[in-house]
Amino acid sequence: MIQRILSCLLILTVVAVSCKDDEPNEGIKSFNALADISGSPSLTAAKDKYNMVMMFSTDDGATFQEYPALSKGTQYWVKVVTRNGGDNPVQPGSCNAIDWSASTPAPDAVQGTMAQFTVARDNALIAKVSDTDYGPFDRSFWLGDIKGQETGACCGGGPPDALVFRADPSDPNAIIMSNFWGDGVDVEAKMVFTSTGKDSQVITIPAQTTSEGGSIATSVGTFDQCSQTGVIVSIPYTVGGKTYTFGYQFHR
Repeated sequence: MIQRILSCLLILTVVAVSCKDDEPNEGIKSFNALADISGSPSLTAAKDKYNMVMMFSTDDGATFQEYPALSKGTQYWVKVVTRNGGDNPVQPGSCNAIDWSASTPAPDAVQGTMAQFTVARDNALIAKVSDTDYGPFDRSFWLGDIKGQETGACCGGGPPDALVFRADPSDPNAIIMSNFWGDGVDVEAKMVFTSTGKDSQVITIPAQTTSEGGSIATSVGTFDQCSQTGVIVSIPYTVGGKTYTFGYQFHR
């Protein structure tokens, strides 16, 4: 029964869906949830703005699940995540903040963008998401699995490429991108991210020779740390005696 109550949580821009039982289960009469992202331009502009859920933890944040076993008096942590190739928490590193103060009951504690609550008879979780200032580039929020899409007459089309971003130990602003050019050959390329604010978020591909013997001419693109997206318009790549020019778009 409690799973049926929680399965009715629907996270939309400004719409809350509530679920009630005529016969309360485990002491819970109602459990309502709302993630209000109307104050977050970075999320309302994202194509996955309706693909959001709340995740719950009953083991003090060690693990999170969408449908936990809850009963009245249970203490739990909750966070909002966006699904875009995986569960990505709405967090300060993504330029978001969350205000839980309108929730009933009030949160027991707030840690970053997560909040801790104790289950009551009636529960109304309200997460008001807003954008924070663009801060210095934080590489840690980019590392891991990324989706890339090539653009251009030579290489565009097809499904997104599966990429991996890993840290370059020699440069705190540099990222090594796997599967460069998305042709199935295990080729890596170095990218350098620099940022002093919203209007100066630049990706540079320094001239380099890849593991397949190709030469990458210096290219420049832009990224947005809030939406965790990037664009490189033109990349000349010489391999096998022929030069191809293509672009790249990538996102979480």
